[in-house]
This record gives sequence, C-alpha cells and structure tokens, in this order.
Amino acid sequence: MNIALVGGGRAAVILLDFFAMQKDIKVVGISDINESAPGMKHAKALGIQTTTNTKELAQRHDVQTIIELTGNANVRSELLGILRPNQDFMSANCAKLTSDIIEAQSTHNAMTANTVSEQFHTSITRLNTAIGNMDFAYNNIEKLLRETELVALNAKIECARAGQAGDAFAKVVERMHEMLTSIREAMEKISTASTESHDTLMKLKSAKDQLADEFKLSKVMGAINK
Repeated sequence: MNIALVGGGRAAVILLDFFAMQKDIKVVGISDINESAPGMKHAKALGIQTTTNTKELAQRHDVQTIIELTGNANVRSELLGILRPNQDFMSANCAKLTSDIIEAQSTHNAMTANTVSEQFHTSITRLNTAIGNMDFAYNNIEKLLRETELVALNAKIECARAGQAGDAFAKVVERMHEMLTSIREAMEKISTASTESHDTLMKLKSAKDQLADEFKLSKVMGAINK
C-alpha cells in the first residue's frame, strides 16, 4: 500500500517510523506548507519525497491512501474534492488516534525493553563475577594440587628407598595418589565447565545487544521525543 501524508507535525514523525517498519506499507510522499516541520525533516532523513504542494502529492497515480494530519477543515475539504474513487482517505481525528496508540505502544515497548535489558545486564554481571571467582578458585586449587602431587611423588620415592619398613606408609601414599587422581579428573571437568560458561556468557551478551537493536530504542524514541 502506498501512502501520502498531508501534514508534517509530530504525528507524522510517529507514523513515518511506524510505516518504515511495515513490509507492505510505503510512504511515497509527505506535504506541509512548512518545510522545516518535524515530519518533513524526518521524511527527508528517511529518503522520502517532501513537497509543499499538497494537491500535486494527492493526485499522484501511485498514491492509494491519503492520511490527513493537519486537522484543517479547508485542507480536508480540498483533499476530499480531488479524491479518486480508488483512493482511501483517513481524517486527522482517526490519524491522531492511530498515532497516539502507536506512540503508547512504542513507549511501552521501550520501557519493557529497558527493563529486560537491565535485568540481562544485572544477570550477566553476576554470572561474570561468579565465573571469575570460579576461575580464581580453580587456579588456586590447581596450584595446590600440583604441590600435593609433588609431595606424594616424593613420599612414594622415600617409601621405595625404605624397602619393607616403608610398606605400611606406602599404602597410605598410594591411597593419597588415588585421591589426587580423582581430584585431577574433577578439575578437568571444572575446566571444561568454565570454558562452556565463558562461551554461554558471550552468547548472553550478544543476546542483550540484539534485544536493544530489535526494539530500535534510540531511533524510535529519539524520533518520538523530537
């Protein structure tokens, strides 16, 4: 559907942004007697044709729907007078109601996105701290484990030197070695889990960024608040 907007006020800005996100709707032009009107400036930024000649815009062969945003009775009468049978027309009152609904929904979406984004940020910060603590603890345990393994190895050597007299102590050392092996296996699993945690954390950060992009907060809210 090809649409022409007549009137470049704040409502035009809201509708321009809304229509820009619709696949089957295209704003082919906008008119206003004031070339510096916010809707006119925003249309230019979006690459949409602007004109001060309302009649010429309305009579374009590719315009299927005219949305009147001025609220001026004379403008409305002029547009209705040149309206083709195959053209649709939306009056200023209906257009304002539509823009108000879109604005309210956009504000709600932005607030929801901000809330979710903040919750994501808090969760990611906590996860980052927890993973950092896990990595720190892992490094300390790994250091202690290496030292203990060295002690166990030295004890095993001394038992061998002691011969039969060291048999009883050798059994204790062997049991210690088995326990250290079990701890080493557990440490390897922790290391794998840590790597996976870091990967998951990066994906969460990426999801947070995508969420902000999806709602297009800066673009939509910036245009609405002009």
